[in-house]
Amino acid sequence: MTAGDRVFGILVGNKIDMNNKRVVCYEEAKTFADRHKMIYIEISVKTGQGCKVLERIVANKIVQLVTWSEGIA
Repeated sequence: MTAGDRVFGILVGNKIDMNNKRVVCYEEAKTFADRHKMIYIEISVKTGQGCKVLERIVANKIVQLVTWSEGIA
């Protein structure tokens, strides 16, 4: 892991339960996230869809950062 890997970005699209009112399409958001080296995930806090996946992604990234920082201590 390099110094640049110590920071991670996650772009979260919320309210996927309201897909008929979508303003930004999936492809546009995913392309933006990829261009900026971010993870992209869509969730619905209302229904819970995707929330557990987001929690796992964040937890795994934190473990990676802690493991990396312990390796340089």
